[in-house]
Amino acid sequence: MSEFSISPNESFQIPINCPEKFTSELTGPITDDFLKNEKENISRLSRIILNNSAWNAYEENLQLISTNEDAFTQQTSNFTNSIIIRCFILLIRSTKYSFKDKLADRLEILAEDSCDEFYEDYNLSVGSLKNFLTFLTSEIKIKYPKLSLTPENNIYASWPSGNDYLVSVNFLDGNDVRYVFFYQNDKHPEKIDRVSGMTTTDSLISILINKNIQKIVFNE
Repeated sequence: MSEFSISPNESFQIPINCPEKFTSELTGPITDDFLKNEKENISRLSRIILNNSAWNAYEENLQLISTNEDAFTQQTSNFTNSIIIRCFILLIRSTKYSFKDKLADRLEILAEDSCDEFYEDYNLSVGSLKNFLTFLTSEIKIKYPKLSLTPENNIYASWPSGNDYLVSVNFLDGNDVRYVFFYQNDKHPEKIDRVSGMTTTDSLISILINKNIQKIVFNE
């Protein structure tokens, strides 16, 4: 079952408990008047984010989205990274996780940090954020991760556990991740094994289970 409290077919609304500061800054460099006039487009953009096929089409200049979305896709093709990232963060606030607001607040800070003084839009990778959101809302409920940005402005999530265990994942564009695991050697408990590699987001869960370190990332 998805961790979303809404589905791709529902109309997305700004969460009632969303802080006023966040709501007023939803559109970043876009004006509040734009937000008032484009609420339906924000809702439809959110549904696209929740639909993997539609999102892939969106990333390919929205050419493959169904006919009833065509007018919308022409309008939203000019959306900045800022407004798309705000939609992602609002969607995270709509999940069922107890830490959803804490996580969204952290992502908001990272988005702000990704700006530079010469460029008003966010540089945080939208593809990486989508990849992280997919993992966050997978069938298995995850624990709260420590989040940071890579030099490429990708989402980097870590789950430390004591002194001997660590899972870190770099969420890339598309469906790919780079990972590094540190965990206690089964045969020699005084030693720490290190495993790193690259895989797809949907295969990461299986790799964690095969290494018997899934409890670092997932709740029971």
